[in-house]
Amino acid sequence: MISISENPFRVHTPEALSAQEVVQLYVSEMPGADTVHSSGHTMIIGARGSGKSMMLRYLEPDCQSLKEGSPENPNGPYNEIDFFSIYLTIKQTDLIYPELQSLEGTFADRAINEHFLILVILLKTIARCQKKGTLEFLRGRHDELKNSDLYAVISSQLDIEGEEVDDYYQLFELFRNRLSTLYSNSLSYLDRILEDPTTTPKFDHNLLRFSTFLLPVLDGWRNLPGMPKNGQFFVIIDDADYLNEMQTRILNTYISNRLDGVYFKVSAEVYKYKTYNTLDRRRIEVAHDFSEIHTIDIYTSDNARFYKDRVTRMVNKRLELHNYQKSNSGRAANAEEFFPEDSKQKAEISKIRNEIRAKESKLNSGAKRVRDDMYRYSVPEYIRTLGGTRKSRSSYSYSGYDQLINISSGVPRYFLDAAYIMFDRMKASGEKSINSISPAIQNVVVRELAGRVMMDELERLKLSEAEEQGASDLAKRLHNLIASLGALFEKLLVDPNSSERRYFSFAISDFPDEEVSAVLKFGVQNSMFTRTSIGRKEGFGRTDRYILTRRVAPYFNLDPNGFSAYKFLQNNALRTMMLEPDDFRKSLRSQKTMPSESDGPLFDWDTK
Repeated sequence: MISISENPFRVHTPEALSAQEVVQLYVSEMPGADTVHSSGHTMIIGARGSGKSMMLRYLEPDCQSLKEGSPENPNGPYNEIDFFSIYLTIKQTDLIYPELQSLEGTFADRAINEHFLILVILLKTIARCQKKGTLEFLRGRHDELKNSDLYAVISSQLDIEGEEVDDYYQLFELFRNRLSTLYSNSLSYLDRILEDPTTTPKFDHNLLRFSTFLLPVLDGWRNLPGMPKNGQFFVIIDDADYLNEMQTRILNTYISNRLDGVYFKVSAEVYKYKTYNTLDRRRIEVAHDFSEIHTIDIYTSDNARFYKDRVTRMVNKRLELHNYQKSNSGRAANAEEFFPEDSKQKAEISKIRNEIRAKESKLNSGAKRVRDDMYRYSVPEYIRTLGGTRKSRSSYSYSGYDQLINISSGVPRYFLDAAYIMFDRMKASGEKSINSISPAIQNVVVRELAGRVMMDELERLKLSEAEEQGASDLAKRLHNLIASLGALFEKLLVDPNSSERRYFSFAISDFPDEEVSAVLKFGVQNSMFTRTSIGRKEGFGRTDRYILTRRVAPYFNLDPNGFSAYKFLQNNALRTMMLEPDDFRKSLRSQKTMPSESDGPLFDWDTK
């Protein structure tokens, strides 16, 4: 059993986990994993908590050595693994210096930013390799040391001639110390900028560049004795959206180069990577320059079953590692049994399904239509029959493994965060042996978390957005839009005359203006929407489709178990939702039923 908390659902920062913990917890059937493990530059784009960092941490040599079955020697040699990786997370670096902003538009902007980027890449990754022991295999290795390419490039830039170096491990130790000294001296340059921001002081040290320093260092490193036989070397840049725009352009320029053996694996959150342009303003392109993985696209496509299977493997691994068993059986607990559905509610919904089947059979509907209607209408009809008021509908129980999977909206972190709280609640209730999470606690927790999304998360966005963009109204308008959509979807859910009842997405039938587009983009950036596309209703071209996060389903008493249906909404309707939400909700209340064939006063109601 691994040394993690008694709560099996605790989420750990992947870069802080040991190799054994990563290999034990990692689900290798990650979407896009084959691409990330292959030669070539790769960009991984996805929401926070979607597994990007865990995938990249798994690439490090200590994990790859364990994966290949060498637990007795996880620190090398690495000649049998497929590649050697060095790992850097930008969130934990000192690259965002405000002093660098004063260089914008000057001849020094590119040179100084690249210098600091290379310094941080090498300093942080070498320090991490030393801490994790992945350079230990170089102790005692001195084959042709002073004739090696690595020694030559370090010596040419940092002047280490005359220094006593017995092996390659000591060479890296000396290299790191020289880089640390250069880094400290370089910081004094930034201090001089602060003295007079109107001038660009002279830089008195060697400037580090990609072609003359970083690439030769990486080439020399990958050809050291004991490294992978095929010579593949991955530079992992996690959280690259934290780079400033110039640093991002520099990284893109590296990616645009067709390198042989050295490949960049870069992650960023949706819409937060600042630019795809290089220093000469060329755009790096998918397929030509790099492969791109969009985790959100994968999780919300027809491969939804793949996502459930992946989370199931994650949960089962955690339960097994903590030795949780089903009572009276001695059998290891599994995900679906650990999160049972409310039995009374399940029976009532099953009864409604049987009623739908009987009704459709009398109408001689086909078997496929009967199954479809049973699936589409049973839960909405059950929620409707709970009562006419919103308060009555709040007695619906959001419990059961499938519902929790759907509510997590394709992001494993959301599932694990909820499960962690549920487990703690079970412990606090006095349970001495936890074999499952009660449906009541499941329901309470997901309803609380839905409230936090609507209240706390969106309120924090308002504060941060006001600070970053001068009291921008983006977050306020996003909050209004989500509240309006929730009200619309809830009304449709309980409308027995609506041909569709379960809605979680909408498409734009005309063209969004700049204000609407900005709010929608902000929503995608902050995981409130997932963006995809569908064919236009008139049959020409495509338009954007936005799927609302199902984490808010309990807040609006919605059925989270599917989003196949969507509404076409006009730009003016979206503006009303964002800018005049009270008027929008008043209009909803005045409509006793939802139009099915003709346009409503605010919407284009056609449904595909």
